[in-house]
Parts: sequence; structure tokens; C-alpha cells
Amino acid sequence: MSRNILDLPTEVLDHIFEYLPLEDQKNARQVCRQFNQQLSSPRYYKNTKLRFERGVRYLINDDLLRAAGQGKIHCIELIEWDSTASEEEIDDMVQLFEASRFSLETLSLCCCSELNMTAIFRALGNMLRLRHLSVVCGSIDGSTPRVPSITSESVGFTLITKLELTLISESSVELVCSLASHLECLVLNVRCKDLLVRCLNEPHLAIHSLTVYDVHMIDIIDPGELGGECWRMLSKLETLRCTSNTSLYYVLPEMLQHCRNLTCLAFEHCRLSIQCVQQIDTLKGLKDLCLYRVESDGSSNDPLPILDLPNLESMTLSTEVNIRLSKQTPRLTSVVIEADRMLSCPKAILSEIIKIDGIGGRRLRRLQFKNVRLDREAINWLGSLSIDLLSFEDCRIDGSILDALATSETGRKICRIEMVNCALTFQAGKQYMVRTVAELRAMCPYLQITDTMIPHEGVYRSNSANYSLLQKWVHENIFFD
Repeated sequence: MSRNILDLPTEVLDHIFEYLPLEDQKNARQVCRQFNQQLSSPRYYKNTKLRFERGVRYLINDDLLRAAGQGKIHCIELIEWDSTASEEEIDDMVQLFEASRFSLETLSLCCCSELNMTAIFRALGNMLRLRHLSVVCGSIDGSTPRVPSITSESVGFTLITKLELTLISESSVELVCSLASHLECLVLNVRCKDLLVRCLNEPHLAIHSLTVYDVHMIDIIDPGELGGECWRMLSKLETLRCTSNTSLYYVLPEMLQHCRNLTCLAFEHCRLSIQCVQQIDTLKGLKDLCLYRVESDGSSNDPLPILDLPNLESMTLSTEVNIRLSKQTPRLTSVVIEADRMLSCPKAILSEIIKIDGIGGRRLRRLQFKNVRLDREAINWLGSLSIDLLSFEDCRIDGSILDALATSETGRKICRIEMVNCALTFQAGKQYMVRTVAELRAMCPYLQITDTMIPHEGVYRSNSANYSLLQKWVHENIFFD
């Protein structure tokens, strides 16, 4: 069998070239004549993402239109394209869309004027591959732009399966209703609770994924405002994400009651009632759970709710989330723990994880800590786990972790370690075998350690091998436990 890359079929090389950044693609052209011919051929399409900010004047030329005609443009972003655009500029943009009709898959419009959006929507009716449309509206020139309406003749819109939209006017709801029957994923940035109610009660909505972002100081949806059409839509939902659930606070328990097919649930910056947490426990098919910066109602004297989710595979939790995990969580393989407050300790959550039945006898695919403080006790608990990837980001870690990893029993349980901007702390009077990551690498060559920590003023970072600097940092800083 030949081992020469030049003997690979052109289809395989095309697939390889697709992953090359533009700079590497230029270098590949210089390797040999065959690569240059292949990368230059009309048959090879390297997808390109175009991003225009504050207009497109003089940016759209013959070369760009030629690339669009060859199918090389798959994503276009227009940001803050206001009403000052000239008619010639609008015509150039429409011409670009017409040239990209066979390849454009994603379009993002952010704070564009009504006039410009109308021209763009007219051109989108001829798209043949458009799947993802994002329309972010804000106040432009003191007024709220109207989202253009679409007609039944607009064939290009019938292929859209993902819609991201700011609910800021009636025209936004009309767009959701027009696309409802073939949407699979809907992302709503909510500015008015009445518009959200109308969208959720849309009878033709058949989505699999719903994401709701609330702005602050929005009105609250009262029980009874959501009806049977909403419950029907929720019964088919597989993914539900909420960020700042101000509008949904009172109706969220009832919504979860109808979400019988959920596999992914995420709450960020939300306040959850006890009834809501109890409903989460009934979602036995849940595979992915994220509770980040979540406050739960109830007294501190109340017993912590226990989540019994036998199919849970991936979990993201804040250090301040007051829940307990069932010992019967046999499929858990990925855990991310992130601090609500600066450098809080994750021992409460970590203690729940190590209590899971059989957790020491199976491998976690990933255990990641973000912005937390790990003391000696937490480090000792890590020694009882087998982990493919142990990751730390912006953490303060007790120096004993280096000694723990240096032991063959602990070190060989962990395949790979990533550290990003983490400070190692050393207790006065304590003895340490290993002082730096460089020493650990030398002692344990079987450990794969990625250490990308950057020195910051007043803080010694662990990627330096200079022991005298380490001593100086330990004695001059206040990070003594």
C-alpha cells in the first residue's frame, strides 16, 4: 500500500483541505503542482464567512461576486447597516445574495435598518440552501425597525430550520408564525412578554429546540396564559434553554411538566421555585443538565432536593447550586463545575460526585473546573477518580496537586491535564516533592499536560520552572491557607 499523500483520491484530499485555514491553504499550494491545481480548480469549494460592519461600500467587487458564484460563501453577517446606505450599496449587497443563492446557509442581520432588511428579504426568497437565519433588532435612529414579511412564493424561506430572533414588535411574531411549520430550532431574545406568549401559543410550531433569553424588568407570564398549543409543542421538545427566566418564573413548573421528551435542559442566571426543581427530577430521559448561577427558593433549613436522573451523561453546575445527586447516576461521564463567586470551593458538589455508586471504577470523559479554589481535601478526592481530561481554568489550586499527580496510582488514572491561567498555592511549613509543572513533566512523562498559564502582575503562575521565583512569590503573596 502506498503511503504517499499524492496517491490519495482527489475527493479525500478535498476533505482534508476543507480543514485548512486560509494561511495553511496558501502553503499547501506551494507543496506541489498537483495541490495547486486542485485548490485552484472550480470543483474545489473552500467555504468562506463574510462579515460586514457598518456598511458594504467598496467591499463588494468582481472577485467577491465570482467567489460567490463558485459557491465559496456559506455565511454572511451584516452588523449595524443603517439607513444611510446608498441605493448603489444596497444593489451591490442584493447582487451578492443572488450570486450566493446556491451556497449560502447562514445569514445574520444585527441592527440593520428596515429599508436594508426589506431588500435583503426580497433576495432571500431565491435562496436554495439557507438553513439558519438570525435577526437581531434594536432601536435605530430612535425607532424600532419592522421585520419584513414573507410571502408563500418565497421558496428560500421554506428551507430555514433554525431562527434566532429579537421579539421586539408584532412583525417579529409574524415571522415566527410564517416559518413555524418547518422550524426545528427557535432562539428568542424577549423584550415583551405578550409577544413571547403569542409565539409559544402558535399552533403550527413544531420545534425540537427552544432557547429563551429575557431582558431584565420584563413582565411575568401568569398561569393560564399558555394553552394547549404550547403544551403540544413542549411535548415534542428535546432541548430547552432559559437565561434569566423573569417572564417564565410562574409557568416554568407547568412547562416542565409537559416536557416529557427533554434530553437537554439548561438554566443560566435564573431563579427556580421548589416546584420547578421537583419537576426537573421527573425528567428521567435527561442526558445533559446545566444549572449555572441558579437561585432556588426555600429556606436554608429545608432539606436539599435530590436529583435522580439515571440517564444523565453531562452536567454543568455552579458551586452555589443547592442540590444533591442520586447515588444511582450510572451514565455520568462529563462534569463542569464553575464558581458563582470568585474562587469559591467546589467541595459540596465534588462530594456528591464521589458518592455516586461505582464512580471510582469507571472513567469520566471530562472533569472541568472554572474559577474555583481547590484545597488539599478536594485534591485528595480527585485522586479517587479516573479521568480522561482533567481541566482547570482561572483556578487557584493547592500545590499538593503536583505531588498527587506525581504518584503512579493517581497519575495513571488521568490521561490528560489542561491548565489555563491557574495559580498554584503552597502552605507555609508544608513539604512538597514537586514545585512546578516542569518538574512534574520530567518525573511523569506518561502524563499529557497542556499548561498555557500567563504570568500576571503579583501572581506567580505554575508554568515557570524557576524555583527561586517560586520561593519569592510564596513569601511575598497573601495566598497562604
